[in-house]
Amino acid sequence: NKVHGVPACRSEGMLKAAKSAGSNFYIVSDWGAVYPEASQNAAEYINAGMDVEMGTHDDATCGGNIAAHPDCQATPYGGAGYCNAGDYMLPPKMKAMVNSGAVSMARVNETVVRVLGALQTAGLLDKLVQAEFPAYTPLDLHSKWYGPLAQKDVRTAYSRQVGQEVARNSMVLLQNHGSLLPLAK
Repeated sequence: NKVHGVPACRSEGMLKAAKSAGSNFYIVSDWGAVYPEASQNAAEYINAGMDVEMGTHDDATCGGNIAAHPDCQATPYGGAGYCNAGDYMLPPKMKAMVNSGAVSMARVNETVVRVLGALQTAGLLDKLVQAEFPAYTPLDLHSKWYGPLAQKDVRTAYSRQVGQEVARNSMVLLQNHGSLLPLAK
């Protein structure tokens, strides 16, 4: 997704405008939105305001080739040859960008504050909530289908109640004055 020809997750003006709404959320790239050119200028995405990079693309070196599972979808790299880790914001690359001065420590701290703030707001730093989730394993990093986190059943009565409340609170009623919206009466 691009805004005026610039990838949305590298659009500094748009990301700053979004962040002006508060600090209890963080900016995540869309899946695969950090384009291959970021290998040369990943710091531009980070400095523009992107806090978390979603996995970018299939990568044969990722180690995510779990061909042993017959229902994994085929990719150019084999079954489930896909990497959730992303490419450009992995710790060694972030450390190199900070050490070179391409990304400031203040920018890293901003991201940490935003991510932890969002987790706190969502209650995910609560030890009782954390105890309900299975342990993370490498399978969670390399598979859409296998791994304890993917197997967690979140369809509890409470989660359905929260989902209904969110839906109810996020509804927007529109008035179609002058038939401006392409809606049937």
